[in-house]
Amino acid sequence: QVPVLSYSQQMTDILYRRKTSMAEKKQRAIDIMRRVGIPDPEDRIIQYPHQFSGGMRQRAGIAMALLMDPVLLIADEPTTALDVTMEAQIIHLLRELQREMDATLLVVSHNLGLIAELCDEVVVMYAGEIVETGDVHDIFHRAAHPYTQALLECDPAREIERARILPVIPGDIPDLHREMKGCAFAPRCRRANGRCHTDLPPVVALNEDGHTARCHLLDDTTELPAPPRPAAATASPRDANGDAETLLDVTGLGVRFRVMGALRARINGVADPFVDAVLDASLSLRRGETLGLVGESGSGKTTLGRAILGLVPAQTGQVAFDGRDLRKLTPAAFQPLREHMSMMFQDPVGSLSPRQTVKSLIVEPFRIHGGSTDLDAEAERLCDMVRFPTNFLSRYPHELSGGQARRVGVARALALNPRLVVADEPTAGLDVSVQGEILNLMSDLQSEHGLGYILSLIH
Repeated sequence: QVPVLSYSQQMTDILYRRKTSMAEKKQRAIDIMRRVGIPDPEDRIIQYPHQFSGGMRQRAGIAMALLMDPVLLIADEPTTALDVTMEAQIIHLLRELQREMDATLLVVSHNLGLIAELCDEVVVMYAGEIVETGDVHDIFHRAAHPYTQALLECDPAREIERARILPVIPGDIPDLHREMKGCAFAPRCRRANGRCHTDLPPVVALNEDGHTARCHLLDDTTELPAPPRPAAATASPRDANGDAETLLDVTGLGVRFRVMGALRARINGVADPFVDAVLDASLSLRRGETLGLVGESGSGKTTLGRAILGLVPAQTGQVAFDGRDLRKLTPAAFQPLREHMSMMFQDPVGSLSPRQTVKSLIVEPFRIHGGSTDLDAEAERLCDMVRFPTNFLSRYPHELSGGQARRVGVARALALNPRLVVADEPTAGLDVSVQGEILNLMSDLQSEHGLGYILSLIH
């Protein structure tokens, strides 16, 4: 989505081949925006991408893809930033498109629930290779490749008991810059033997319906051992620290955004050209506690988190951090407190400067706030903390996977050992195994350093 063009301009440009008037093209754009769940599309269509939340931008992208009634639609993570209600609506919309247009849909997603709900055939990929194919029932009920089995076992929906440790696949995706021998999954496979590390696995047909898998072990009669289970449920930080001091106290916080210029508002007779993004929000957070902000996309979760940290101005209310009202502090008085609070942004790659290396990004907090002169040692310490390979320090954000970029964001957020971390969708766009790794890491660091987390979530 082009940041300098309004959605009206972008969507009518897509319809340039339609031999209709500009008014009809704009009405078509408004109708499709309403169809994907964007409220007040007549007003929102004249806005720009930065005026939409992450979930709203996702809906707008889907609307633009559907404008021309395509017969082939490639949906790359179509529900990543959407809440479960909107996800169900998008699934229903895509099914309607298939039925009405006899369209073919290719879904690229890490969301196992979406795949199970929407797809007929499934292709499982790992490290650039197709490791298993089959119909959706075979993949979810008779998975054959060890990677597919491990991925399904990592799904939190399969966990019955509450636990603070989630199952993960040990290890990391191999470095694709190097030539690989044998099976790409062998270093992480619990059943790998000698030939798995030296010989390329064959494609084995498992039935006559097209279920195939690429694995040396499929002729092995030895049953796959049960995956490691999560640790037993433990008390939450609040239960363990019921008498802990209050770290953050927010009372009656309100944030308003202007949606119309003063001249246009006067012409249209609008007396109050503002929208309440956050209205009278109050919350309290203790040291070592985790607080979840749950709501639909566009409900104000990100804005509330940013307002708490002073990244967007609030018009009303109080934000007391360690007993000091942050809204009453001057910028000079606020500056020393910033090193005690940080934010993990929703987009793991987009929140990192593309012009800086990983090393430059994770030591930047020290350059801003001081406190350490040996930046090389700090970079290695942070890499060890978030289990990020040190040989990646010279890389740029576009050279990282989503999980690796997320770890860089975690390292940046925790560089100065803050006491408060606002994590905006910390697992958005990650597969279930990497989600477990990130959440386990955050839980470990919270136990070690007594961090207070505010988690913004849609699921």
